Amino acid sequence: SLTIASGGTYSATSGTTTLKGETSGGSTYVNDGTFTHNNGTLLLHADIPDTQVYAGSSSLYNLTSSTGNNVWLKENITIANDLTVTSGTFGSGGGNDKAITVTGDVSITGGELGNGSETGAYSFGSLTIASGATYSATSGTTTITSKTASAARALDFAGTFTHNNGTVKLALPSTDWSNVYPNSAHFYNFIIDTGSIEGYYINDPLIVLNNLDVQDGTIYANSASSNDGDITVYGLTTVGTGADAAKLENVARTVTLHGGITVGANGTFETGTGTNNVGGIRNLGGTIS
Repeated sequence: SLTIASGGTYSATSGTTTLKGETSGGSTYVNDGTFTHNNGTLLLHADIPDTQVYAGSSSLYNLTSSTGNNVWLKENITIANDLTVTSGTFGSGGGNDKAITVTGDVSITGGELGNGSETGAYSFGSLTIASGATYSATSGTTTITSKTASAARALDFAGTFTHNNGTVKLALPSTDWSNVYPNSAHFYNFIIDTGSIEGYYINDPLIVLNNLDVQDGTIYANSASSNDGDITVYGLTTVGTGADAAKLENVARTVTLHGGITVGANGTFETGTGTNNVGGIRNLGGTIS
């Protein structure tokens, strides 16, 4: 285990610091001082039983959780690069409002991220869920701020996504595009909020059980390269009702908006050459073509 007392500093290796046990109080990492990451990795080893983490105010660089057991966050945690969960459950526990902020990629290759009833704000650079792995989302908002470097993917799901009535917000920086592979996952609320008219290619089915809000940027129901980017929304769909330009574009796929669509003055609903099934249209000065 690693305990850093107030006034103390751990200047980490640029390699891997491996934790294999816990304190008598049941914690594997307690930081009341300063953790200097030096671009290194903190590894929570399989020898650790169910345990707690008190991250303090210091950022980690990479964190890998491989305990095969439960790791509960007792404080907010910030990871300057990547978070990888390979086994066990990593989260803040049911009903806990602790925030998880990851600047880089979040990869769940096994086990589970989240416990099922967390309420905190989660921010990830990208989110990849491998087959057999699970992301049990916060009932608050999961914000995706970037994309993977190798394949430009903001979301890449092969495993299980459990929405827990939460919101997923895709918020790329301006003048950027990204790919989304939901693998027919069921989202609850889904928001697009980029810094420009660029946005996201939906490359396999996106299902939103409540509301879709395209606030800024573009969401494409994509058919290029044999992609199956159908979009289905059971609640309300709004496009461009705020101050920024926004677009929902159907590129030869099927878009089904059961609750209808409201197109604001800065919004565009481009029906394209695909099939559009819409429960109603309210146009507030936008463009429908």
